Amino acid sequence: TPAMQREKKEEKKVEERSPLILHCNPPESSATPLIHWMDKRLRHIQQSERVTQGRDGNLYFANVIFEDSRSDYTCNVQFLGARIIVAKEPISLKVMQCK
Repeated sequence: TPAMQREKKEEKKVEERSPLILHCNPPESSATPLIHWMDKRLRHIQQSERVTQGRDGNLYFANVIFEDSRSDYTCNVQFLGARIIVAKEPISLKVMQCK
C-alpha cells in the first residue's frame, strides 16, 4: 500500500494572468495511479484550454483568473490494483486582481 506523508496545507497567492502549476506529488508506488483534481465536494475541477492536467498529475494554469480562487484544490490519487483513493491536502489559491 502506498504510504502518504502528512502535509501542511499549501496556500498560493498569484497575480491574475500569471501561469501556475499546482503539484500533486503522488506517493511512490509500483502501480501507475489515476489522478483526479477535485474540490471538497468531490466535483472535478473543470479543465479547459486554460486549465489542464499534465501526465505528471499536476494541474497547469496557462493564466489564472480571479474566479480560479478557491481553498479546496484537492489532488485525489487512485490506485486501481489496491482499490485505494488517497486525497492529498487541499491547496488554497488566492488570485490577486491586477490594478
